[in-house]
Amino acid sequence: MDGRVVVVGAGPVGCTAALALALRGIPVLLIDREAELPDDLRASTVHPSSLDLLDTIGVTERIIPIGLDAPVYQYRDRLSGDYVNFDLGVLRDDTRFPMRLQCEQFKITRVIVAMLADLPNAEVRLGVEVTDVVAGASGVTLTVRDRAGRIDLVHGAFAVACDGASSTVRKRLGIEFEGFTYPEKFLSIGSPLDYTRYLPGLANVSYISDPVEWCALVRVVGSWRIVFPIDSSAADDELLAEANVDRLMKTFVPIDEPYEIFHRSIYRVHQRVAETFHHGRVFLAGDAAHLNNPLGGMGMNSGIHDAFNAVEKIARVLVGGEDPEPLMALYTRQRRMVAVEYVQASSMRNKKLLEERDPAVRRERFAELRAIAEDPVRARDYLRRSTLYESLERANAVA
Repeated sequence: MDGRVVVVGAGPVGCTAALALALRGIPVLLIDREAELPDDLRASTVHPSSLDLLDTIGVTERIIPIGLDAPVYQYRDRLSGDYVNFDLGVLRDDTRFPMRLQCEQFKITRVIVAMLADLPNAEVRLGVEVTDVVAGASGVTLTVRDRAGRIDLVHGAFAVACDGASSTVRKRLGIEFEGFTYPEKFLSIGSPLDYTRYLPGLANVSYISDPVEWCALVRVVGSWRIVFPIDSSAADDELLAEANVDRLMKTFVPIDEPYEIFHRSIYRVHQRVAETFHHGRVFLAGDAAHLNNPLGGMGMNSGIHDAFNAVEKIARVLVGGEDPEPLMALYTRQRRMVAVEYVQASSMRNKKLLEERDPAVRRERFAELRAIAEDPVRARDYLRRSTLYESLERANAVA
């Protein structure tokens, strides 16, 4: 076997791809533009389907102790306080991990990078930015620049682009990123307040519907993360002001003292899918290939599934000697179908459910959710879809 694979982007998707490649005996170089792995409050939900895959490369056993089990997630009506629980225990015959694991992505990347450090065929190079890409039929050449401004050429038999929503690799290859941006902004807040004291029956993962101000509330070790939609016409510094954040939080859960907030950020949310997930010998994976709103935890999980699919194709070429072109085209057919039919459709459906304004429609949808949750057969089917098991099976069936 000749050649190494260059993985661009040291987020959870890129780290997963790098480790899976290295454990198959394939030389791998993982690069990222940041000089250090960032601490952030982005993705934190790991679905059981992803825990199954990560278990095959030794990651799951390392992240469960540093995460929080969430065997139940919840849809909750903010006006009435009524809620419906979905118990992932109905998946106990499908997985060893019938739960969501709440573990921030920065913790996952640190675990994997530490594992890569023990592998002689893996190299991690931080503070290196891709500026150009040439993808041919026999390999890939990346032009990179380090923090000191030095330019270098990096060669690989393949590249896996996991460099996020603004992917330089995707842009340099001229791949269209089709879709739309939501008109509202999203405000993400981190707080140590124990919301279970104020919201009876609250689950560790809760999607709270409201005709004016819905939100998603998820728990991680030691804190909660809350995501609200906010007015896009206001300036970011005004929206992030301490008084405004405190006011917003107190309309959600009133308390007498000022809120303790350790994180606040504003971001735009997109629903986009690349026109193709491969070009030459470059695979696109994760946010570089598809973007969606955060409701349902679809982004990181589908990206992890992309990574395993791409690694399997690369190994069939570099280890098995198969022709790369049909396999790369198959990767696009499989993973793009999942992005459109599952990730995009589910995340948009979740948002529509939470922001519905018509009271009659809200009651009808809530009643339907309750009927599904209370029927073990329907609940299992629903959860297999929402945790992406069904999408994995559909993808594997695509020829």
